[in-house]
Amino acid sequence: MACDKRIKLLVKIAQLYYEEGKTQEEIGKIFGISRFKVLRLLQEAKEEGIVSIRIIDPASSCTELEEKLEEKFNLKKAIVVPTGFFPRSLVTQEIGKAGAQLLHSVIQDSNIVGVGWGATVSECVTHLMDDYKDITIVPLGGGTGQIEPTYQVNEICKRMANKLKARWYSLDIPIFVENIETKYALLNEARVKEIIDLWDNLTIAVVGIGNISGLWEDRSPLRSYSKEAVEILKKELVLYKSVGDIVQNFFDINGNISPISIRENIISISIEQLKKVKTIIGLSGWVGKKEAILGALRGNYITHLVTDEEVAEYLVEAGSLLRKGG
Repeated sequence: MACDKRIKLLVKIAQLYYEEGKTQEEIGKIFGISRFKVLRLLQEAKEEGIVSIRIIDPASSCTELEEKLEEKFNLKKAIVVPTGFFPRSLVTQEIGKAGAQLLHSVIQDSNIVGVGWGATVSECVTHLMDDYKDITIVPLGGGTGQIEPTYQVNEICKRMANKLKARWYSLDIPIFVENIETKYALLNEARVKEIIDLWDNLTIAVVGIGNISGLWEDRSPLRSYSKEAVEILKKELVLYKSVGDIVQNFFDINGNISPISIRENIISISIEQLKKVKTIIGLSGWVGKKEAILGALRGNYITHLVTDEEVAEYLVEAGSLLRKGG
């Protein structure tokens, strides 16, 4: 009973202050308390979730860009976050936040969610909050060898599962193996096979879209590759004019898959399997990735896109027309 009275007091004070525009001093006189006590009660109302303050930036609407992206690239949904003068790290955070909201809008009980890796995917997980029934989280590639745990696919899956109160699988095998025999021996292990088989039954996939320059960063999966494999990959990426990748499936700006010779040594979902997923959410932004994102769109490798305003403007201008000689 006492708790109910306290909540009613907080609600009334909040209404007087935020809806009726009374000052803290006026409210204090009504209730016979000090202005500072009113201030503390208003703060308590925020903490209890009675008051929620939302900041709306009139310049932040990118609805027109979103509609053009959906139309030009046949997307089920496009979300564009404002760029402004934000640093890259903040843009990544905003894409992750919008990605979390998008995932909440499409995920349902009993879904099987495949998860990629990268900064935007990691940020998306950070902003998840709801829980569902019987959700399964599956990594889309081998999970050992990446340097920073924040961007490691098994760690991302674990964090997502904790956020959604879901079950999750850990794929504790390398993303790259030196010989094919080793790969197929791993894939035939009962525990590994159980996870790999789920790739054919995914409901949703959440992936980043990487650019080629990003492959040489410390957090790249290439840290797991041998020096010989990296050299082969470098030469072939140039040969095939590759601009980006989704879970180590490389493609050019027209969306053509690059026939990389060491692809068979990579343990991750194939692009053919990925394209069978009903909902594929691509999270990627920053001007350095614009050609990679364009290639992914032209290849129809994603159904939903979250990106930033600057990249969206480039994509709309480039359109869905393929480059000659690409």
